[in-house]
Amino acid sequence: MRKTYLTRYIPNHEVLEVLPTEIAGGGVRFRLLSYILFRPRTPTELASLEKKHVSHVSRALGELRTMGLVEYEDTGSRERLYKSTDRGYLLYLMISRSTR
Repeated sequence: MRKTYLTRYIPNHEVLEVLPTEIAGGGVRFRLLSYILFRPRTPTELASLEKKHVSHVSRALGELRTMGLVEYEDTGSRERLYKSTDRGYLLYLMISRSTR
């Protein structure tokens, strides 16, 4: 399946990224990113907030991680805490400002 991409620019007109529309479209991945901007959360917490199954949330987090938008910390238990990277935070700000 071929993905559609959007090009976003930072204020000095340099190309920041070619982003999948799944992020820019304000779907589940964008909302997951917004939940972990200021505080790390587990996939279980995120699934509860989104009212989705944990496997769906884990798959979306894996895709965000592949794009370099989130990272995780091992807590020593089976659960991982996911948090936004600087790149994820910048992307979130750009998309949220462009949809106002």
